[in-house]
Amino acid sequence: MAEVAGLRLVYPYVEDPHSSGVYDPDNIVLRPVLEIEMLGPGLAPDDAPPRVAALVDSGAERTFAAPWLARAVGVDLQNAPEILVGLGGASRRVRFADVTLRLIAPDGTSTVDWQADVGFIESWEPPWGLLLGQRGFFSRFTVTFSRYAQGFAVEDFDVFDLRFELFPSR
Repeated sequence: MAEVAGLRLVYPYVEDPHSSGVYDPDNIVLRPVLEIEMLGPGLAPDDAPPRVAALVDSGAERTFAAPWLARAVGVDLQNAPEILVGLGGASRRVRFADVTLRLIAPDGTSTVDWQADVGFIESWEPPWGLLLGQRGFFSRFTVTFSRYAQGFAVEDFDVFDLRFELFPSR
């Protein structure tokens, strides 16, 4: 797959898998979800990295992942730094590791790789394999949400600053 230049990717919202039969059928719960691959030291060059659905969450301070992803790509969490974080209304122990994440374009033809400090939570509950937060995702990309359009755009990290001329001396 080719690396995206002049990044501007637009994704549709997807239906929350937990909303079926729970909510009013005329008001389906939609979420900003995209596909991510995780790379790690346990993958051979010809191995296909695991591809998972990732929720884009502007309210999350950090990026978190299911523990099986660390095992699948050979990330050793045994001696990884561990901190206590508040997530989903509870305090959780999280082990952090630096990994490479790969953003997949909506049409699947191109990708963008970046490094991120990802927290792996042993008691993972969300239906998504990854939760993309402020550190690790929004620190690398500008994300624009539109409920009206039922979609969201992912662009280069500096697009917001350029669009609104916040830092004209750059």
